[in-house]
Amino acid sequence: MNENVVLDLIKYIEDNLHENLKVDSLSKIFHYDRVYLSKSFKKITGISINEYINERKIIKSIPSVVNTDEKILKIALESGYNSLEYFSETFYRVTSFSPVSLRTNEKIKEILPFDIYNNWIENLKNNHEKILKIRTLERPKVKTIGRYK
Repeated sequence: MNENVVLDLIKYIEDNLHENLKVDSLSKIFHYDRVYLSKSFKKITGISINEYINERKIIKSIPSVVNTDEKILKIALESGYNSLEYFSETFYRVTSFSPVSLRTNEKIKEILPFDIYNNWIENLKNNHEKILKIRTLERPKVKTIGRYK
């Protein structure tokens, strides 16, 4: 498989992010064995097809999570997820925040410009230490055997 096929695959994924995309269905559409398609995609891009799909869906959902009052479930469904739990889990894995905490955390909104969602990952990486400090300061103290940690 060459890079042009991967670019076509990425374009297809981008155009159909709202769908429930699976490697099996993509392999049928592009007429490649699913294992070959997966390995080739990862070799060329450095990321698995599923990781790419999930990352792009989450990136696309961030402006709705941060800038609207829509229910998180509605955003999850519009983003192509069938489950709020899986959406929240994936959202956390990609952003290091739950959708609700990202929506309500004003300090993070000051650091990261969520109006243009294409560059937010770079901003997240560049401001990782500030964000980590905010998350650490906001972490609730846990009482264990008479002591607070």
